[in-house]
Amino acid sequence: MTDTPPPLTMPNGIILVDQGHTGNILEKDRRSHSPEAVLKVLKERTSNREIYPEYKKSIWDCEDFAFLAASEVRCFFPGQPVGILVGEAVNIPKIKAGEIHAINVLWFEKDEGGRKTWYSEYFDATTSSRLEPGCIKTEMIIALPILASQDEALHTRIEPFNDNNHPFLPTAAFELDTEYNMDKNEMDKVIQTLQKKNSIERCPKSMNNPWWTPNDKAFWWFSHIRKIHMGVPVGVAFGFAVDRQSHEKFEYCSLVVWDRDDNCRYWDIDARDYSDSDRLQFDFTPRIIIV
Repeated sequence: MTDTPPPLTMPNGIILVDQGHTGNILEKDRRSHSPEAVLKVLKERTSNREIYPEYKKSIWDCEDFAFLAASEVRCFFPGQPVGILVGEAVNIPKIKAGEIHAINVLWFEKDEGGRKTWYSEYFDATTSSRLEPGCIKTEMIIALPILASQDEALHTRIEPFNDNNHPFLPTAAFELDTEYNMDKNEMDKVIQTLQKKNSIERCPKSMNNPWWTPNDKAFWWFSHIRKIHMGVPVGVAFGFAVDRQSHEKFEYCSLVVWDRDDNCRYWDIDARDYSDSDRLQFDFTPRIIIV
């Protein structure tokens, strides 16, 4: 049974947003691949229903397709800048104009008179369609990888989103779902999957790959656990953690899970345990949460 609850409870200081930009990636973290190669793989994989199951309203819909596509781009094309755009559809095949929709944006490098610049390509994973500029009236931009820092000066803004209509968000929660499966048994199954070793298929290009980051791994798990347990509230968080003994501050990312009473906790992928457990000995402060 699927309930229609109010928005999920977020940690203190993290506010739900419906407009803005997570900030983009530093120059050293970007690596442009062939647009034709990337879009070809996206077309092939998003058309395969064994990889991308059939659309299911509210529990496996456009943002889930876009999340999975973004994680696969980061896997199969290491370092490739990619993001998720959310807004009103303008000209997207099979999507009604004005409907809220989520698609992917990809940034590629090109040479303009000896100067390197970046430009955007657009792809709808839900319909496996390459799109034209202006296809969506963008409100929210989630760009990968997400940096922990709230300092806007450390974030590179890429056109066409460098304007006042898409403000940089030092902290934010993006809740793109409106309905959840809050059944306790289903929520328990999520934890069982997370506790099981090798329950999520490893990105095949992650081994010994300097471009594959812990953020990429967290987003990969996030997009895949949502496919396994459709409709159950599972998110991903990015920010800083502080070691309780040394007080060392470090970048950290985790999954976010909610229980039937709408309490949220962070989940450490590698430890296969809650991030606030005594054995991990650090405290996490998220900057960005996506669910």
